[in-house]
Amino acid sequence: MSDPQRMDVLTLRIVTEPDEDVLRVAMCWARWRVDGQWGESYWCQGIVTTQRLLLRLPDGSLRSQWWGTVVGFDADLEAGHVVLDYGDGRPRQIAGPAAAVVAVAGINAIYGTEALIRHPSLEPLRAHETPSRG
Repeated sequence: MSDPQRMDVLTLRIVTEPDEDVLRVAMCWARWRVDGQWGESYWCQGIVTTQRLLLRLPDGSLRSQWWGTVVGFDADLEAGHVVLDYGDGRPRQIAGPAAAVVAVAGINAIYGTEALIRHPSLEPLRAHETPSRG
């Protein structure tokens, strides 16, 4: 992940919470499921922080997806998406270039650092690790 000190919240035009660090900015596709149907996908700026994923929609509005209130988390990196479920009947799907970043940040925030080693959703990333030199 990027150095949190290098991300400028003023340039990003966001307000962070105390102890919230911006980790990465990456583009993604975002969509919501309403009444059992996935809606239109929006090409968004995804701002990944230690506490949430902020989505800047094409109209410029922001949507905060807080890690601390997720009740269901499904990352499928082979399919290239992450689904965040908040128990409100409107799961959010994040896909595209930022899916792996969202998966890693979400797993770390929701389950803790230890889960980065063990969580099965990150297996595709582990499969691409290069052996360390001895």
